Amino acid sequence: MIKGVVCPLTGENIDTADCLRCSLEQSKCGCDTMVLADMLWNRPQTKLTLSEITSDFLRKTLFYHLLDYYTSPANGYYAIRGKWAHAAKRMVFLSPDFGQTVRERRLQLLSVNSEVSGQVDIYYLNYHRLVDYKTVSRVPDLPRPEHIRQLNAYAELLRANSYEVDDARLTYLSYSSHISVPVEVWERGRTQEMLREAIEFYSQCLEDRVVPPRDLCAGPDRWFMCKFCPFNEVCKANEGWYEIGGGNEDS
Repeated sequence: MIKGVVCPLTGENIDTADCLRCSLEQSKCGCDTMVLADMLWNRPQTKLTLSEITSDFLRKTLFYHLLDYYTSPANGYYAIRGKWAHAAKRMVFLSPDFGQTVRERRLQLLSVNSEVSGQVDIYYLNYHRLVDYKTVSRVPDLPRPEHIRQLNAYAELLRANSYEVDDARLTYLSYSSHISVPVEVWERGRTQEMLREAIEFYSQCLEDRVVPPRDLCAGPDRWFMCKFCPFNEVCKANEGWYEIGGGNEDS
């Protein structure tokens, strides 16, 4: 659960209510009260999502569920920018004769007997086409493996709910441009096996309140990502298998 923000002026951990009050009364950091409120709002989430179990940052995902933490305005803003982009798609007008769509809908992953859910960005019923949107700082040359896994997980989510998927695409949105990239739709058995293994592993870690070694998160070639993680300090202090006591703890 988000407890508050790491103040960009003092570096201190500030609880949510105090941070919002300060932004309204003083606003010395330049952050807007409404933007901060959206960053710091704890959205209900008790179960795993498809985006979590297909992430490259396995350890970080588990920490989000097991530890209370303070976020930085920079990290919080990056997260809600994506949320805003997805919310905007709900309001995009598509003429009724364009074809039916499933848009920003949360579905249950029934095919692997789990309580995991996922939210489909948009599915074009007449074309059997699934599109997932990613907000990025720079449009990548190739789709990231993490995103390919996630897109195929969403394809299985749709198929488990009686929708056919013949065409899948990733659309990357940067500040200045966008690109839509076709992605191979995996055979269902391959996707289901990936999801079963991931769900079993994550569920067991959450039940036992343990997180795996640090190398199973970003990995040595992506340690630069750690500077954006709210669990950086506790993670580096416990690099091996790490058992977390009962109840959420301050990070």
